[in-house]
Amino acid sequence: FVLVEKGSGPDFVVITHAGVKEKMNVTQTGGYRGYGWYDPWWGPYGGSTHVSYYEEGSLVIDIIDWTEKELSWRGIGTGVVKERQQDAEEMQLRINEITAKILADFPPGGPQHQQ
Repeated sequence: FVLVEKGSGPDFVVITHAGVKEKMNVTQTGGYRGYGWYDPWWGPYGGSTHVSYYEEGSLVIDIIDWTEKELSWRGIGTGVVKERQQDAEEMQLRINEITAKILADFPPGGPQHQQ
């Protein structure tokens, strides 16, 4: 693929979207599994429930056919956003890693898809 000069019409354009949303993780321990947290032999006191929250980040890469003005391909990557502060270099490495994983399936029908 070649970046076109200003004034030339592209075959396709790349549009990216990114976002973060809070997710909840619930873990239950103890009690009889068939009855969830309530064990009919020991009552509701045998287990515990742990709730934690984390942030999940998503990166969407859209390839738009510029002639037809329609979506040709979409790749999506998600991952847990690290809680500790990252420096700009560390964040860029993570973004590059996720982008490479998403683009591993592009272009559709490319050499990696031929058998």
